[in-house]
Amino acid sequence: MNFVIMLVISFSAFSADLVNDTKGVALDGYDVVAYFQNAKKGIENGTRGSSEFSAKYEGVAYHFVNEANKKLFIENPENYLPAYGGWCAWAVAQGQNEVSVNYDTFLVKADESGKERLYLFYNKWFTNTLSKWNDESTGTHKELVDKADTFWGTLK
Repeated sequence: MNFVIMLVISFSAFSADLVNDTKGVALDGYDVVAYFQNAKKGIENGTRGSSEFSAKYEGVAYHFVNEANKKLFIENPENYLPAYGGWCAWAVAQGQNEVSVNYDTFLVKADESGKERLYLFYNKWFTNTLSKWNDESTGTHKELVDKADTFWGTLK
């Protein structure tokens, strides 16, 4: 099945909600700090946080698995925010926004400056866009990030 056919995209991007949130909770409650910890440990899935450990940033609540992760986020939220508001990084690189993700399909990778970034990906109906992202024939990580960053900049 062709990935493009499955996407229903609204190009009213300039009025789009740029954070992937449900009822004011980012990433369906998944802990953004835990993604970085999981990546370092080789854990290949996200970890859902709890409303008990919640912090707001720019009007959106973020949930964490514990007080320590919440504190890390509060001290420097920009270090943990997902790229492209938590929407599918592959789709953003293709010029599409607000494509849902599978919260267990992610990549934490350093950019050219060495700062690690969290990327989330669509993964269902026989389409895993993380696989497409990692396939060098579709472009290098840097090329895809450059394309996604450029498109994302037009939405802000």
